[in-house]
Amino acid sequence: GRGNPGAIGVRFNASNCGCVRDVAIRAGDGTGVIGLDLSYTDDFGPFFVKNVSVEGFDTGIATKHGVNSVVFENVTLRGQRKVGWHNNGHPITVRGLVSDNAVTALCQEQWGGFLTLIDAKLIGTGAASRLPAIRLAAGGMLARNVAAPGYASAIDKDQQDGREIGTVGFFH
Repeated sequence: GRGNPGAIGVRFNASNCGCVRDVAIRAGDGTGVIGLDLSYTDDFGPFFVKNVSVEGFDTGIATKHGVNSVVFENVTLRGQRKVGWHNNGHPITVRGLVSDNAVTALCQEQWGGFLTLIDAKLIGTGAASRLPAIRLAAGGMLARNVAAPGYASAIDKDQQDGREIGTVGFFH
């Protein structure tokens, strides 16, 4: 709702079987911390997220902990203020991600996280022209059929102490 900058739209947990399907998560005035929070506990998944849109919030989706995995299909992120999706070490598989943002669409940190991203359209607007669509700070990634118009680059793979961290496979 409006006037609640600490809001979390949906905090969800399922273990071994569950689904978030056909849901629109909106920050009434664009504020709020996280739209879809899957990062607050380390014992969730595997489960399925399908046909979900997140509008507003600092972070559209937050995933964390490398215990199990989550599969996402047809997810739309729009109007986030810090990052579209923050993955902090969780193995995620995503098909059909659409992001329309002036911030980085997806940031992956921490070992254990492996991102599989297929059929994504990451649209950068405004300040995104100076940012990567995807920032891979750690872990691995497989990307296929990913478009990133409006961003400075599709993928920025961080390096630490001159050594590569993680692996990237990019196919278009």
